[in-house]
Amino acid sequence: MSQLAYTHDGREDGALAMARDAAITHAMGDGGTPEFFVRSHGWRQPTLTIGRTQALPAALLEESSRLGVALVRRPTGGGWLLHLPGDLSMTYVVAGPLGPGELRGAAGGLALAIAGALSLAGREARVQAAHPASKSSRAMVCFERLDREEVAVKDCKVAGIALARVSRSALVQSAVPLQPEDSALAGYVSRWDPQRTAAASTLAGLPGDQLASEIVGLLAQHRGHLRLSWQWPEGLISTSASLCKALYANPAFTRGDDSR
Repeated sequence: MSQLAYTHDGREDGALAMARDAAITHAMGDGGTPEFFVRSHGWRQPTLTIGRTQALPAALLEESSRLGVALVRRPTGGGWLLHLPGDLSMTYVVAGPLGPGELRGAAGGLALAIAGALSLAGREARVQAAHPASKSSRAMVCFERLDREEVAVKDCKVAGIALARVSRSALVQSAVPLQPEDSALAGYVSRWDPQRTAAASTLAGLPGDQLASEIVGLLAQHRGHLRLSWQWPEGLISTSASLCKALYANPAFTRGDDSR
């Protein structure tokens, strides 16, 4: 039976969260154990994550700085998204080298587990099966579009899925908004990420830790994994993540990729 390693890392600084995701994906690039890795984490402060190749409007950069919203670039693609303390994020990594369809299969596996956990919690959720919109018509904001392998309750998108092939492995990052914004951020959200309000309202009251545990359990069951607890080995991110952290903390950094 294959092994799925799992860790919950609590509320993190955004640059550290992205560096950890990148570091473990690079470390798993040539296969080995574990074959599959999943982690859950939250956010230490309001943080706007930015798709790997996105450029941000100057007004968004200025308002984020003024309100103390941290900016960090994801190693995956997709549109920008505001994360708040109390929200849940999930990372799923499948060790490379990847076979045909394994990148999208990893995204679909995590999406099915999230939808199943939400349904068990009383929010009847589904995974979007349609093909994504063309690149030219895609919105710049994550929650303003519903791509395949993303999760919705009725017509409301409630979990964004972003993916990339990194160092021969599959990296899948997911965001589940659970925390409504406070009055200080209401105007910011209405201007730059309005659909996350609907998502957070739909999922309001769900406990993030319990939801994360259900997601991991369903993912392990669906894939036939042996679930193991896991801790960050000393030194794993100290070298590789130092570069990643510097890059992902800089919203001006962009490069071409095959991610969403």
